[in-house]
Amino acid sequence: MATSVNNPTTKRYAVVTGANKGIGLGICKQLAADHGFTIWNIVQVNNAGIGGIAVDEKGFLAQASKIDKVAGIKWAEISTESYELTEQCVQTNYYGAKRMTEALIPLLQLSDSPRIANVSSSMGKLKV
Repeated sequence: MATSVNNPTTKRYAVVTGANKGIGLGICKQLAADHGFTIWNIVQVNNAGIGGIAVDEKGFLAQASKIDKVAGIKWAEISTESYELTEQCVQTNYYGAKRMTEALIPLLQLSDSPRIANVSSSMGKLKV
Protein backbone atom coordinates (compact mmCIF):
# COMPACT_ATOMS: atom_id res chain seq x y z
CA MET A 1 0.00 0.00 0.00
CA ALA A 2 2.79 2.45 0.79
CA THR A 3 4.31 2.17 -2.70
CA SER A 4 1.12 3.27 -4.41
CA VAL A 5 0.69 6.23 -2.04
CA ASN A 6 4.21 7.42 -2.83
CA ASN A 7 3.94 6.70 -6.57
CA PRO A 8 2.40 9.80 -8.25
CA THR A 9 1.39 7.83 -11.36
CA THR A 10 -0.86 5.46 -9.39
CA LYS A 11 -4.34 6.76 -8.70
CA ARG A 12 -6.52 5.13 -6.10
CA TYR A 13 -10.24 5.76 -5.86
CA ALA A 14 -12.85 4.75 -3.30
CA VAL A 15 -16.62 4.96 -3.54
CA VAL A 16 -18.27 5.34 -0.16
CA THR A 17 -22.03 5.48 0.26
CA GLY A 18 -23.59 7.31 3.15
CA ALA A 19 -20.44 9.22 4.08
CA ASN A 20 -22.02 12.50 5.13
CA LYS A 21 -21.40 11.78 8.81
CA GLY A 22 -20.54 9.07 11.29
CA ILE A 23 -18.60 5.94 10.34
CA GLY A 24 -18.78 6.65 6.60
CA LEU A 25 -17.24 10.09 7.01
CA GLY A 26 -14.51 8.65 9.25
CA ILE A 27 -13.70 6.03 6.63
CA CYS A 28 -13.41 8.72 3.95
CA LYS A 29 -11.07 10.81 6.08
CA GLN A 30 -8.78 7.85 6.73
CA LEU A 31 -8.74 6.70 3.12
CA ALA A 32 -7.93 10.19 1.85
CA ALA A 33 -5.44 11.31 4.49
CA ASP A 34 -3.71 8.07 5.41
CA HIS A 35 -3.86 6.13 2.16
CA GLY A 36 -3.99 8.73 -0.62
CA PHE A 37 -7.39 7.83 -2.07
CA THR A 38 -9.64 10.14 -4.05
CA ILE A 39 -13.11 9.67 -2.57
CA TRP A 40 -16.45 9.60 -4.36
CA ASN A 41 -19.35 9.93 -1.96
CA ILE A 42 -22.63 8.75 -3.46
CA VAL A 43 -25.50 11.04 -1.66
CA GLN A 44 -28.33 8.56 -0.97
CA VAL A 45 -31.83 9.50 0.03
CA ASN A 46 -31.69 6.91 2.83
CA ASN A 47 -29.00 4.34 3.36
CA ALA A 48 -30.08 3.24 6.82
CA GLY A 49 -31.06 -0.33 7.55
CA ILE A 50 -34.58 -1.19 8.57
CA GLY A 51 -35.74 -3.78 11.06
CA GLY A 52 -38.74 -5.24 9.25
CA ILE A 53 -41.06 -4.84 12.23
CA ALA A 54 -43.72 -2.41 13.39
CA VAL A 55 -43.24 -1.24 16.98
CA ASP A 56 -46.06 -0.19 19.29
CA GLU A 57 -44.85 3.26 20.37
CA LYS A 58 -46.78 3.36 23.66
CA GLY A 59 -45.56 -0.12 24.60
CA PHE A 60 -41.97 0.83 23.75
CA LEU A 61 -42.11 4.02 25.84
CA ALA A 62 -43.69 2.17 28.77
CA GLN A 63 -40.88 -0.43 28.79
CA ALA A 64 -38.11 2.09 28.08
CA SER A 65 -39.13 4.26 31.02
CA LYS A 66 -38.57 1.30 33.39
CA ILE A 67 -35.12 0.23 32.20
CA ASP A 68 -31.75 1.83 31.48
CA LYS A 69 -30.87 0.13 28.18
CA VAL A 70 -32.78 -0.55 24.97
CA ALA A 71 -31.26 -4.07 25.03
CA GLY A 72 -33.55 -4.87 27.96
CA ILE A 73 -36.74 -4.22 26.01
CA LYS A 74 -38.95 -7.24 25.35
CA TRP A 75 -39.35 -6.68 21.62
CA ALA A 76 -41.69 -9.64 21.08
CA GLU A 77 -44.25 -7.97 23.37
CA ILE A 78 -44.31 -4.64 21.52
CA SER A 79 -43.59 -5.50 17.87
CA THR A 80 -45.35 -7.19 15.00
CA GLU A 81 -44.08 -8.62 11.74
CA SER A 82 -45.78 -8.91 8.37
CA TYR A 83 -44.85 -10.19 4.95
CA GLU A 84 -44.72 -6.61 3.63
CA LEU A 85 -42.38 -5.41 6.39
CA THR A 86 -40.14 -8.45 5.93
CA GLU A 87 -40.00 -7.80 2.18
CA GLN A 88 -39.01 -4.15 2.79
CA CYS A 89 -36.32 -5.28 5.20
CA VAL A 90 -34.78 -7.75 2.73
CA GLN A 91 -35.03 -5.31 -0.19
CA THR A 92 -33.29 -2.55 1.79
CA ASN A 93 -30.75 -4.41 3.88
CA TYR A 94 -29.73 -7.17 1.46
CA TYR A 95 -30.65 -6.23 -2.08
CA GLY A 96 -29.74 -2.56 -1.60
CA ALA A 97 -26.13 -3.46 -0.81
CA LYS A 98 -26.08 -6.19 -3.48
CA ARG A 99 -27.35 -3.89 -6.23
CA MET A 100 -24.90 -1.13 -5.28
CA THR A 101 -22.02 -3.61 -5.41
CA GLU A 102 -23.14 -5.00 -8.78
CA ALA A 103 -23.39 -1.48 -10.22
CA LEU A 104 -19.81 -0.72 -9.17
CA ILE A 105 -18.20 -3.96 -10.42
CA PRO A 106 -17.36 -2.51 -13.88
CA LEU A 107 -15.43 0.30 -12.20
CA LEU A 108 -13.73 -2.09 -9.80
CA GLN A 109 -12.55 -4.24 -12.69
CA LEU A 110 -10.47 -1.28 -13.94
CA SER A 111 -8.36 -1.47 -10.78
CA ASP A 112 -5.36 -3.71 -10.27
CA SER A 113 -6.41 -4.27 -6.65
CA PRO A 114 -10.18 -3.88 -6.33
CA ARG A 115 -11.77 -4.02 -2.90
CA ILE A 116 -15.30 -3.98 -1.55
CA ALA A 117 -15.89 -3.25 2.12
CA ASN A 118 -19.37 -3.28 3.59
CA VAL A 119 -20.07 -1.74 6.98
CA SER A 120 -23.37 -2.53 8.61
CA SER A 121 -25.33 -1.36 11.60
CA SER A 122 -27.12 -3.75 13.92
CA MET A 123 -29.79 -3.98 11.20
CA GLY A 124 -27.36 -6.20 9.28
CA LYS A 125 -27.43 -8.90 11.96
CA LEU A 126 -29.29 -12.10 11.34
CA LYS A 127 -30.29 -12.37 15.01
CA VAL A 128 -30.59 -10.02 17.97
